[in-house]
Amino acid sequence: MSIASTLECPSDKVYAKIVKKTTNWAGEESFTVSANGAVSYTSPTLVSYQERTLEVCLPATTNNIYTLTMKDSYNDSWTDGAWIDIKDINDHTVLKYIMTDNTEETVDFSLYS
Repeated sequence: MSIASTLECPSDKVYAKIVKKTTNWAGEESFTVSANGAVSYTSPTLVSYQERTLEVCLPATTNNIYTLTMKDSYNDSWTDGAWIDIKDINDHTVLKYIMTDNTEETVDFSLYS
């Protein structure tokens, strides 16, 4: 376990640190992380003007590949300045993304190391 994390995952799980930055209208924003087509993590209710760090244990997959699905319930994309950053067990960023589609946008990432 890296000193970067405070969450200890069992051997059949993979650690991820998710940092979500919001600006205005955060209540419209949400995201999920899926493994092998099934949702493994759903974001909590987000608060405007916050940078929130979430530590999660995701099910291990082949090459630890996952899908991030970003959503906006008002169908006008995430507010300018909002982003998501996913880090591995060594605190290295594996994905940093800004949602630009209006309603839903997906992107694959890997936590393989």
